Amino acid sequence: MRLFTLLLTLSLATTIVAQDINFSQHALAPRLNPALTGALPRGSVRLATSYRNQWRPVLQDAAYYTYAASADGRFCTNSTGGFFTLGGSIVHDVSGSARLQTDEFGLNVGYHRTLGKRGREEIFLLQGGVGLEYINYRIDGSSLMFNDQFGINGFDPNLPTNEALLQENAGLLDLSAGVAFVWNDVFQNRDRPVTLSGGASYRHVFLPTFYFLDNLNLDENRLYSRILVHLGGDVPLQQYRSLRPKTVLQPRAIMQWQGQQWSSMLGSNFVFNFKQGWGVSFGLDVRLSSTDANTTEQGMVMDALIGSVGISRDEFELSVSYDVNASGLNRISRFNNALEISYTHYLSFNERCQFVGCPTL
Repeated sequence: MRLFTLLLTLSLATTIVAQDINFSQHALAPRLNPALTGALPRGSVRLATSYRNQWRPVLQDAAYYTYAASADGRFCTNSTGGFFTLGGSIVHDVSGSARLQTDEFGLNVGYHRTLGKRGREEIFLLQGGVGLEYINYRIDGSSLMFNDQFGINGFDPNLPTNEALLQENAGLLDLSAGVAFVWNDVFQNRDRPVTLSGGASYRHVFLPTFYFLDNLNLDENRLYSRILVHLGGDVPLQQYRSLRPKTVLQPRAIMQWQGQQWSSMLGSNFVFNFKQGWGVSFGLDVRLSSTDANTTEQGMVMDALIGSVGISRDEFELSVSYDVNASGLNRISRFNNALEISYTHYLSFNERCQFVGCPTL
């Protein structure tokens, strides 16, 4: 009974309003904001992969699985402080007992421009980008259960249904746009330079629709536009001293609105960089969200606490995180939620101009 209750709750959460696929880590930052395409902390090309499974301990074979990969880079065209960026991403998601599959194929282009310098150091960087995306939805019609197929003995797949499944495959084109900035050495302290970054993006510009049943109003099946705002930075706490590592605080905040729903993620990484090139990071975030807009209870809930640990070197970053469910579902899920693993690799090529390093989310 508890499993059925959780299945029903999660099904309602994903069918009432179509929502975007979300990650707790942000190795694929251009998915959040196309302006972050080519916004690299180092190198000139970034290759990233992410894997996430959600509700596995509870839903087992009906759990949510997400796989993603991306590549993006920046290309110098002249020595006047501007450069173009280009990137692409693929996301594959499988959700719930109906095995709803979502495949996203994205292509981003952008332009970054240095607006301020102090001596030979770039201080302020303005970024802009647009993204074109093809999204495909597929569903296994044979696994669906409709209300009129429930009899006195429970669900009976042999009972006829009046629901007409028009299609099991739906595709759409979508557009997104965004702006961002990087402000290096905010307080003009070269011993401990503080870097601030932020931006905003707008996804689903065309308000595309997708549907599987033929008796639904198209206006009720549109993908709501998503507005996202993010802030972050690097705050050095301690420079290299003897055997002590360089310690950096990386606060971050992400807020997004989609339809009548909103969510936010607030937290920070503590990064310890060693002279040998190795780094270790520990992160803690909290995810807050709005309550279900279809209920009489309106307000805010703590959705999850997210702990992460990572290792890095000049050319790669590896991070593992776990979402501990903190909402009302924890009575059923027993605090189990999501495991996420991401890997990022950086490549460097000879360029004709110096790039500005950008903090990571």
